[in-house]
Amino acid sequence: MNMSTVALWPPLDEVRRALGARPPDEPQDASATRLATAVGAVAQTPELPQPLRALAAARTALRGLQSDGRWHPGDLIALPGPGGNLLGVLLDEVEQEAGPAGAPVWRGWLAVAEADWAGVSDVLLEPEDEPFDPVAGVVQAWNPVRVTVRQAPLLGRLGAARLAAVRAVRDEHARGASASVAAIVPCPGSIALREAGGFTVLTGTPLGPDDPRVAYQALYRDAGAQLSRPVLAAAQAAPVAPAPGWGARLRDWLGAGVPVRIGLAGVTLAALILVLQGLYPPAPVGTPIDDEVRFRSLPAPAAGGELSVRWRDGADPAAIAALVRSFGGESVDGPNAAGRWIVRAPDPAAAQRALLASPLVLEVTGP
Repeated sequence: MNMSTVALWPPLDEVRRALGARPPDEPQDASATRLATAVGAVAQTPELPQPLRALAAARTALRGLQSDGRWHPGDLIALPGPGGNLLGVLLDEVEQEAGPAGAPVWRGWLAVAEADWAGVSDVLLEPEDEPFDPVAGVVQAWNPVRVTVRQAPLLGRLGAARLAAVRAVRDEHARGASASVAAIVPCPGSIALREAGGFTVLTGTPLGPDDPRVAYQALYRDAGAQLSRPVLAAAQAAPVAPAPGWGARLRDWLGAGVPVRIGLAGVTLAALILVLQGLYPPAPVGTPIDDEVRFRSLPAPAAGGELSVRWRDGADPAAIAALVRSFGGESVDGPNAAGRWIVRAPDPAAAQRALLASPLVLEVTGP
């Protein structure tokens, strides 16, 4: 296939104009003339075309979404981007509770409309995600942004499992192409269901030689950088406050009502993560491991069942503790050589459902 001749919709020049980048060979007023012509044609149409009716229905349904004015993980919002046009953003999680400008800083990804241009790391929203505005129907898991909290229209809201699926595609992209992705034939304009991190997702295909999607992604990568620029500029201008010591952070965390048994497991996980990142030196060879002593004097566990859990690398220990508490469980051992933890719960089936729905979890096996 000669990819340079593949025709994708909308044309790249239209995408460029929507992002405020006018092609160099186009007169200044050409886009305005074309827009006026298109508006006139629609005005003369006695009945709205089906895509416009679907858009109107989606936006009507969006008004029914509950919104308290605050941002939440999984929210699809609209923020002003290059050229003054609104860009969709899927919110992932809070990066800073109070950023340099005082407002919280969130991580997320751009969400766009052009399904034809989707690559293997673009997640297309599906009927289960409705209602959502089609203007943000494709999540660019390869294109992260950082934005500050402000008033923003709500374009949709993804559940925890779907947000976890986007994170899985993000992680896959960060690691580089897996064997399963490498086996997909590059084919611009094609989309299909595939597996990523245990989730089923609808994406495009990998980029190939002379792929027109390379230029498309460059446009949106620049748009994402412009959207994130105010956060980066404010961070560079703000004085850097000294980070609290590990002991202080640990005392604050354990003082927030985390049970001792969960707290000990969380401390071990945090130390393991620091070792893997090279931020915390490993214990000298021959140093005894005190996990056995630490748990030996604990009371006998309550009746229930045990699950073997692998947490995602970098999972926050406090979030893990809150998740385990949510189903009345406790962490009783771990990690073993395979990185697995043993979690005991009064209702193993309910605990397994809660764990599988959480983005903190990589794998769960039952008793």
